[in-house]
Amino acid sequence: MTFQKQPILEQTKGIVFLATPHTGAHLANLIDKIGVLAQTTVSVKELKAHSPQLRELNEWYRENVRSLGISTKVYYETQPVKGILVVDPDSANPGIEKVKPVAIANNHIDLCKPESQNSQVYLGVKKFIEECLKKKQITSNPPTNILDRGTPHFVGRQDKLEQLHRELQNTDKLAICAIAGMGGVGKTELALQYALKYQENYPGGLCLFPVRGVDLGTQVVSFGRTELGLNIPDELDFNEQVRYCWRHWLEGTVLIVLDDVASFSKDYKQRIHQYLPPAQSRFKVLVTSRQRPGASYRRIDLDLLSPQAALELLRTLVGKEHIDNELNEAEALCEWLGYLPLGLELVGRYLDIHPSLTIAKIQKRLEKKKLGTVDARYYPGHLRFRTVRATFTAYGS
Repeated sequence: MTFQKQPILEQTKGIVFLATPHTGAHLANLIDKIGVLAQTTVSVKELKAHSPQLRELNEWYRENVRSLGISTKVYYETQPVKGILVVDPDSANPGIEKVKPVAIANNHIDLCKPESQNSQVYLGVKKFIEECLKKKQITSNPPTNILDRGTPHFVGRQDKLEQLHRELQNTDKLAICAIAGMGGVGKTELALQYALKYQENYPGGLCLFPVRGVDLGTQVVSFGRTELGLNIPDELDFNEQVRYCWRHWLEGTVLIVLDDVASFSKDYKQRIHQYLPPAQSRFKVLVTSRQRPGASYRRIDLDLLSPQAALELLRTLVGKEHIDNELNEAEALCEWLGYLPLGLELVGRYLDIHPSLTIAKIQKRLEKKKLGTVDARYYPGHLRFRTVRATFTAYGS
């Protein structure tokens, strides 16, 4: 029979060892002792036959328990059964730093059967469980660095929000969905608006990590310490510290936005993939990129706004009356800006600050700056891609 160990590890918060032998050298003697106390069964014989595997298991647990974030509690007996001390103090010690085995005045059999709720073992295990559960309790205010961001002027993308939600929810494993589109088309804003609209679906937290030129692992560790309050062991190496954060993340569904991935063929594979959360369905990863990912990723292609949506965006920024008084000029401006959300927002905000300016005058200013050079890798040579740069140049935005 085979099973997947990773989900078990990720859900395990603590382990209690009750009179459990750990030291390999004592296992063979243990089998002989059990034979005196009870009938030797096939299972007991197999235990002796596989003692090397058990020693290997103990070594693996001792070396990995800290990085796994699993707490450990150990009890051992001090009284013999029929003159035999089944598990002595040395064998009961798993050899884990800062884990001190607790001696109990019982024999091997009675230790695992507390007589009352006032017994030392019962009270100790109860307290241990309560402390482990506190590590990942759900809070009413999930940790986030997203909800104070995003524009109040969001139009023309409601269908994309609904499509994005369907893509992220329609999976029983780690969900990764990419928003792809040209620079300035509103990829980051769509991700922020999604977080705002569906925040109740993510009680485990909502995070945005910009990844172009910034190390993702460093951001995850920083978020774990500042927002989750995690006490990440300093002795862990960096990759283990990142994994520690994911293992100790609050319970509940989590939204992780990786903003502005340079490329899926190189940047994503070499700098990002190693720091992704574990393959659990509760983690939803949303990627924004100017490049389209491969067919293995869920993807939403974001295009320019429609003429109607572009005009509506200007109305929300400048005011309905101002735009309707110069409706023909406003329509012409939207077309000149290529229906690009970033260009529209920059111009709209400038018009809002300077209400005495006419839309026609604004466009003339922009036209004087339209021939500024652009990076052809991200902005092909169409006029609409030069309008954002012209806007920045004209108004120092």
